[in-house]
Amino acid sequence: MAILILIVLAGAAGTFLGIITVILKNERTTNRHQLLTNIPASVALGTIICVVPGGVLYASIDNALVTAFGVVVSGFLIAWIIDAIDH
Repeated sequence: MAILILIVLAGAAGTFLGIITVILKNERTTNRHQLLTNIPASVALGTIICVVPGGVLYASIDNALVTAFGVVVSGFLIAWIIDAIDH
């Protein structure tokens, strides 16, 4: 149960960091406003998606620290993919 909580929290943190970098990348204010209003939904979606690679990573490596780092990176990439799909 603890590893699932770790995966969820790491996925949320990675997705949030990814969304912040996407917002900082966009110069257009209308797009920035749209991204800012959708942060909770995007973090929730990214966190749900991160559970799959996090579970696979933990099952294959069996190391919580490496799993947390991998899930943060996964969440970061998911945020950029969500931005690419949204445009």
